[in-house]
Order: sequence, then structure tokens, then C-alpha cells
Amino acid sequence: MARQSRLRPTLSGEDEQAMRERGAQGELFATDETTRGDTAKLVGISEEMARLDQSVIDAAGPIVKSNSFQRLRNVTFLGILSPRYATLPGHPLMGRRARKKSLGCDGSRADHSLAIAALVARFCDVFSLSTNAKRYGVAWALIHDIATWPLSHTGEVAFSDITGVTHKHLRRKMVIGDAALPSEFHLSLQLREMGVDPDHLILFFENTETYKSTQDNLELLRLHSFIHSAITPDTLEGIHRSGVAIGIQVPDPVSILDSFEIREVDYINDTIVRKRNSKAVLEFWRQKKKIYEMYINAPRTVAFESRWSHGIKEAFKCTSMAESLRLIESDVVERVSEIGLPVRDSVLRYKAPQKYFLDDSLKRKRMLCTDYPIENLNEILKRGKKEMEAE
Repeated sequence: MARQSRLRPTLSGEDEQAMRERGAQGELFATDETTRGDTAKLVGISEEMARLDQSVIDAAGPIVKSNSFQRLRNVTFLGILSPRYATLPGHPLMGRRARKKSLGCDGSRADHSLAIAALVARFCDVFSLSTNAKRYGVAWALIHDIATWPLSHTGEVAFSDITGVTHKHLRRKMVIGDAALPSEFHLSLQLREMGVDPDHLILFFENTETYKSTQDNLELLRLHSFIHSAITPDTLEGIHRSGVAIGIQVPDPVSILDSFEIREVDYINDTIVRKRNSKAVLEFWRQKKKIYEMYINAPRTVAFESRWSHGIKEAFKCTSMAESLRLIESDVVERVSEIGLPVRDSVLRYKAPQKYFLDDSLKRKRMLCTDYPIENLNEILKRGKKEMEAE
């Protein structure tokens, strides 16, 4: 999974020594309220989570209470790139620590998943989808990151290589209750308890054409189109959360949901983004582009995260899949820090850097040129691979 690049991840000798000293002294984490604050302080996200109906929480209780979901409460959303770890030597946010008010808290993968469940529940309520459709949507939201390892994407590439199992395949094992995985991580019984068929939920993660070929339930198809569109609730919530964390203003996901409506075309109901209310959609995509260019895909960030992924891979090279899921994130950071980050010429990353951009027809537009079906938004909200460049 390692990718060769002209970019060489490096830290100075002083940074290496400082990291070891901090590890020995137990001072690896930021201690101020700005970076360690409760996720409830996140503007917009906390408000949306508060709208999650108690009925939805009750319906999804078996999943939320499961060991597999509870462990996500200790998995930082942005991994080693989180403001939580901004005191680590060489961290790409270190230079912005003086402007603490511009940094927020990125929370955990559990926070992220619950907030997505709130967005999906709102979508179902606005368009009067059935309880069954909402049940599958909430289950999808809570399960989508269920196989995330400590330090999120930073740990994903390392533990995938160590265990020989990808995030996607591990999630499938957890959902269906694969015998190769300890029962403490199985979710099939919990899903059935809330009225969700594990096999159908697995199909829900497949792309639109694959799912369409197996399904004729119009409600589930409408929901599936939303969660697999260019503005999937996963990216709406995740980019907003990332923006709050690093100080870049991103439209609230609810403002984007408010631009949707159902329109009948040739006797088929399509979910569309209304032209007159599409400003938030274009602004969201522009801010997503900015976050990736300025932070996530910046050479310094890639170099820093890559070295940490290499460090995790070396420090936990003999770890089993079950053991990797039981690891405590703070212990992972401390262990890698004590051993020291290895020097590698290759970039180890969970996926190749992506470039996000608008169609040429929208570069100077504040709104879409017309109403647009959400499942076709990838024709104008585009992404593609970006070549790594030397720092």
C-alpha cells in the first residue's frame, strides 16, 4: 500500500528528541480547553446532534451500546492531524497554536457517526420516509466507520497492512458476524434487534448501480442516492467538523439539506438541489477544496502523517486484528513516540491525495445554473487524483 514519491517525510533531530522526551513525561497531548474541549462546543454540529430524535436513539440503541461502537469514542476523528495532538513536534498545526481561537475540537469517530445519523434522520423526516428507511439510514451512519482503528486514517493504512484486512472488509466481517472475528466485535445480532438485515445493509454500502440492480424499494433507493452522492452526509459532516477543528468556515450541513426538494420527473421522484438555494452547496465544495489543499494534502501534512503511519506499522507489526481493535489511542501515540518515527522515502497513506474542483461552468458562479438531481452532482462537483510534489 506504500506509495513512492519524491516527497520525503522528515522531522528534524530536535523534533525527534523532543518527541521522545514528551513521551517519557506523558505530555503528548494538548491540555488547553480549545483543543481538548467537549465536542458539544462545536458550532452547528452540537445543534444538529441535539435534533437527533430520542426515537432514533432508542431504535439504534443496540448498535450505540455495542463494544464495536463504544470503542469509536476513543478514536480521534482527524487522527494524528487533530488539534488534540498539535503539541507533537513537527505537527502541521504547531505554527497556528498562537491563534488558539482559530482551532477547535474535532471530536471522535463516534461523535462524527452520531452527527451523520442526525443528518440522515432529518433527511428521512423532511421527505416523510418510512420508519424502515430511517432505520437503515441510521444504521448506515453508525456503521460506516465501525472498523476504524486508533488514529483514524493515520492508523488505517498501517493496521490494514499489519492485519491484511482493509477497513471495508473488516466492516463487513463485523456486520455479518464473521467467525474469524471475536464475538465482542460482531454486530449482526444488534442490527437484527433494531430491525435491520445485515446482508441488506452490506449492499447499502455498494455503489448506486450495484444497489439499483438488487433493490426496487423507492424509499431506500432515494436514501441510497443521497448517501452516495457528491454531498453524502459523511462528507458534509466530516468537512464541517474538519473546518471547525482547523479554523476554516464551512457551511453547516443542515443549510445544504435545506436546499433539497423532491420533484417528479417522468413519474419518478428525484431528490434535487434547488438552484435558488444552492449557494451553500457551491460554498461547501470550495471550502472542501481549500481544506484539502491547505491542510490535508499539504506536503508538510502528508510528510508528518506518513511518518506516523510508518511508525505505527513498525511499533505494532506483530499485532493481531483483534488486538489492534482493542488498542487505546493514547497508548498507540505514546508507544510510537517512545520508539521514535522511522525515516522512510516512501509515502504511506490510506489513499492517494485527491484534488477537488468545480466544473468550469461554475468557477465564478454563486449558485448552480439549474436545479440538479443529487445523484448527478459528481458531474459538476468533481474530484481526481493529484500528483505528489516535492516539498
